[in-house]
Amino acid sequence: TVRERDFSALLSAVKSARARGIGSMYILAPTFGAPATFERNLMELAKSGNTVELHTEIRADAITPRSARLMKEAGFTSLEIGLQTLNPAALEKIGRKGDPSKQIAGIRNLLDEGLDIKAGIIAGLPGDTADEFIGTIDTLDGEGLGETIELYPLMVLPGTKIRQMAEAEKIAYQKKPPYLFLESPGFSREDIRRIRAHIEDVTGFTAGVRSLPDF
Repeated sequence: TVRERDFSALLSAVKSARARGIGSMYILAPTFGAPATFERNLMELAKSGNTVELHTEIRADAITPRSARLMKEAGFTSLEIGLQTLNPAALEKIGRKGDPSKQIAGIRNLLDEGLDIKAGIIAGLPGDTADEFIGTIDTLDGEGLGETIELYPLMVLPGTKIRQMAEAEKIAYQKKPPYLFLESPGFSREDIRRIRAHIEDVTGFTAGVRSLPDF
């Protein structure tokens, strides 16, 4: 399960970074926005006089105009939004709750505050299909969020829920690190190439993976 450090650890780290002249910090906390104290934490960061540029990953479905403003005031300049897909069936299958329309609204609130947003989407998830996934891309583009799209490769990592589902879902993947997804009934290898090409057409950015991750 996810284990969170006490928020005081972040305040201390930011203070130390500022004293050492460190200009930016990445907070590795995929559930940074989950605690009930989220907005209070942001206000504490803002009151601390923080000048370090902060970056993290966050769910956008609970981001209101107020919390987006507080993130800006706390020192956040960029955020990664783990959308994965906008297909409700796929989200339910992988155990991710949330309303895709609220994710889009939250991203808009963050963009309105001038934050740099990258919305990560993943092709190949169980319960999704290539056509549905292209629908995710087109929906984001239709909402004016095309330039936020980042296509991430699906990695079927040991110990994860997707790895446990792989055999039943007929997911083919590399048997050695980085365990990249290869194909499934909903996504052929040609579909993956088609999705990359479609993202490039929509966004103007290259979506292909040019090298393996650096482990």
